[in-house]
Amino acid sequence: MSSTPLSVLVLETDLAARDAVLATLDASGYVTWEVTTGEEALRMLERHGPPDLAVVGAELARGMSGVEFCRRLREANEVPIIVLVNAVNGTVPPWLLEECAHDFMVKPIREEELALRVGRALRGIIIDTQGRQTQATFGPWLRIDLVRQEAVVNGRTVLLSDRECALLQLLIRHKNKTLTFDYLLSQVWQGEPASEDALRVAIHRLRQKIETQPDQPRYILSVRGRGYTFAAG
Repeated sequence: MSSTPLSVLVLETDLAARDAVLATLDASGYVTWEVTTGEEALRMLERHGPPDLAVVGAELARGMSGVEFCRRLREANEVPIIVLVNAVNGTVPPWLLEECAHDFMVKPIREEELALRVGRALRGIIIDTQGRQTQATFGPWLRIDLVRQEAVVNGRTVLLSDRECALLQLLIRHKNKTLTFDYLLSQVWQGEPASEDALRVAIHRLRQKIETQPDQPRYILSVRGRGYTFAAG
């Protein structure tokens, strides 16, 4: 199975900063979603779901401010956010770091530093040099290897199908967030005929493999009427 590269939303109207961010992310193999207004970014989230990371300029040339976008993004998702601030100020409001942003950087952007900060924001997701997620470990009980297509559950190795790997990859990348039925179907089945019943069967089989008590799951939880979430503590 070929794992999907991690995605980073880039919202910035400062051309020099945006070019530096995109060059850094492209060199590291991440998929970038480039937008120039908060409104456009929100529409993209509605279409594609949450990215793995967002890099956002605090001051945008038009539309809502970057700070307002960060607030709205975190109201709906737990996506890590790196805020870019102008050298004139060099700081961000304390409440922004407490409530919305994961980290911040002062412009001009130093690409090596940005690469380190992006890696730190995404730690816990093990990736290869092409930005693709390969492994994830949850305590001593569960280790998932997407390249080998297997999981080790309490020391017991089980094999995973392509579809099971795709489901796990999405759920783990967006751990502790609710992924809707429609989003999971569109991303995993990718246009193939499928229904919520097919998704439920796939989730049931996956629980049988990775949960120690499938009838009382610890990791893959149902969100009534909405979808599923991967509980990662």
